[in-house]
Amino acid sequence: METSAVPLLAEKQQGYNDCFCLAQQNKMIYWRDKEKLKLANKKGDKKDWYSHYHMTFEEADRIASMCRYYDEKLETLMPSFYLENAKYNDLFVFVIDFDKMEDKNGKKQPVDTEAPFFIDAKKIADHTKMSTNGGYHMYLGINKETATLLFDSINLLVTSGRPSYVCKKGAITLDKRIKVDLFCDTGRLIYERAGWDSDWGLTDKTQEIYELIKANFSFERTKDNRRSSANNTTRQRRSTKSNPKKKNISGKDVEYQGIVIEGKTENELKSEMTEEQREMTERCVRGIGYQGNNILCSNWDADHMEELDFNGMYEYLYAMKYRKTFDSENNPDGIPKDEFERLITEYLPINREKIQKYAAFDEKSQTYVWEQLGCSNYAPAYFGTSVPEVTHIKKNEDGTVTLTVDAVCQMILCDDAVITHELTIRFYEDGSFRYLGNKILNNGVNDIPEYQYRINRQ
Repeated sequence: METSAVPLLAEKQQGYNDCFCLAQQNKMIYWRDKEKLKLANKKGDKKDWYSHYHMTFEEADRIASMCRYYDEKLETLMPSFYLENAKYNDLFVFVIDFDKMEDKNGKKQPVDTEAPFFIDAKKIADHTKMSTNGGYHMYLGINKETATLLFDSINLLVTSGRPSYVCKKGAITLDKRIKVDLFCDTGRLIYERAGWDSDWGLTDKTQEIYELIKANFSFERTKDNRRSSANNTTRQRRSTKSNPKKKNISGKDVEYQGIVIEGKTENELKSEMTEEQREMTERCVRGIGYQGNNILCSNWDADHMEELDFNGMYEYLYAMKYRKTFDSENNPDGIPKDEFERLITEYLPINREKIQKYAAFDEKSQTYVWEQLGCSNYAPAYFGTSVPEVTHIKKNEDGTVTLTVDAVCQMILCDDAVITHELTIRFYEDGSFRYLGNKILNNGVNDIPEYQYRINRQ
């Protein structure tokens, strides 16, 4: 007599979960749509993009192998870790990412593999891989249930309310010999140039990681500066990049959740600060961004504008002024001289003679050269997807305004900005404004890819 089947408990996950994605060496993430490979993004419904960042190793490896075979431009496409909810069996993936440190002259030096922290970390790591920039990735497993109290006691966890679990960037050991990023269950891409193997498992090193980090670092507990509501998506953050020095506050200057705004009473600040920051973001920087032009990602002022990409910035200034996309079909032979110069001089402190000198200008046709941004003149990089957010507004004595802006990367999300820069602007009574200069703080220009001009300049 047959017995009725008894439903079994769900089997435990074996091996790695869907924690892989398709990425190239430039850290751009891709996904396959039918027969085409497209850049992934995090816009729209989460269900639409979740699968782009969360693939099984087998699926990612199969697509990457096929793409590398048929397209030489994708020769660096590899299955790569995306650490959000990344697990091996029941253990979460913990990564120690070793970075090069700068010497007194600002030159990056190789990772000190003789340093005690490096030696001890390598001893407990399940796998050690060299990264594309000459650093190292060390992989270990942790049990979150055990780790939470331990990691919280040494201030390793991110502040409550944030989507990440561990996301420490630029941490330097007490002996000043090693600089690392520490990641676990966070929206972070880890690219391996030599690939990965799904058989490379992880073991529980929760206690060992805790003891190693406790002995080599001293982390301060940070205050949660994130604010969210249905009407506010602006992130306030306290970061060593955006706030390198403590602000001196006096008179009407007010510090509110780590951000200092001059010339505001406390009541005005609480009621207007977030709204004002959001308004400045949308009005002055969101439409410019960090892709296709270098207004926000280079150092310049009224006396030093020769490095600006005037041909590249035109379409962004056009869209800002006329509230519509620039249509190049109306100017197939280039942008007429007067139209181009009139728009540029409206937004930047430069005369027409210097524009002709610095931009790509066709003397014969009296037009400025313009090309659509595409594969032939732009190599995608993760930094280009960053979104500018105003975090600090300062009204200067000369009537200008200086905005502190964070470049927040939505592809590789973490607590800190990729770069922080100060953008100085002059506003006019008619509602118009002009950019006067931009300054990248803390040598952040060294942390981003070299700018690629859309049109080769002679």
